[in-house]
Amino acid sequence: MKTNWTLVPALPSIPEPDWNIWFNKLENPVYEIPCKLTPTEKVLLGMTEGEWLIVFHFVIKKKWLKKHKIPIKPKEAKIFEPKGTYWYWLLELCIQLHITQWGHAYDNAGHWFFCLANERRGSNLKGFDSIFQYYTTEKSQDLENQKDLNQKWLGKKNHVIDVEQHIIGELRKSQNPVHPDYYPHHYRLMEAALKMKDFSNNFRADFWRPFLNSYSQWIKSLRSSFSSCAAVEQKILVQEGRGKYTIPLDLPDYLEYKRPLFFVLPEALPDKPFNG
Repeated sequence: MKTNWTLVPALPSIPEPDWNIWFNKLENPVYEIPCKLTPTEKVLLGMTEGEWLIVFHFVIKKKWLKKHKIPIKPKEAKIFEPKGTYWYWLLELCIQLHITQWGHAYDNAGHWFFCLANERRGSNLKGFDSIFQYYTTEKSQDLENQKDLNQKWLGKKNHVIDVEQHIIGELRKSQNPVHPDYYPHHYRLMEAALKMKDFSNNFRADFWRPFLNSYSQWIKSLRSSFSSCAAVEQKILVQEGRGKYTIPLDLPDYLEYKRPLFFVLPEALPDKPFNG
């Protein structure tokens, strides 16, 4: 099956110099690709970087450049818009909460957002799992002890959804589920937001509730739009529904490109049992 590969264009310039600095930094990969990874594994990491760049395009569009065109096909852009909206509201929380004691660790709101994004992007390098390993204080031990966790998967769909649902569930109960040692930037933001939403009715109505709604919509989108991917020898396995499907690599060396790679399935794959 032929894959549809795209090089994601650079981010547009923002009319606010302080923010432009941080988004320029976010364009760079968060890691140096380890030599020990196989070519296929390097492609998987390149895919995640491409997807992050699309998310940043959405954040800039929603905050500053309403007329900016997301540089992928509209049908593909719809897949990523819920995640882009979620990260837009994280940015708004950074702006509102930088004046609090938890924001004092950062030069400005842009610095806080930069740290948040790279904290989450860095988790992709730690075992290729796109959810927060050791993310929640309550479930960290469960995640650590999962014997069947395939560290080469870019997030197992049901596992990702379960963890994200746990996180938003705790936030709705005014509990901070983020582990302060493993994800300090997210921990500080959620701690500040939980305190502020109890202090300010305006913050709760204008920022906290929209953030939770965007989080819920992103989780909902994962059920219909999310596919798990894994590197196995010279192929990428794509898992949808109850089936697993192989997609042969048909691209030149990822490391030859300066822009991250992104791919989407050109059409929905038929759902069938996997025997293997």
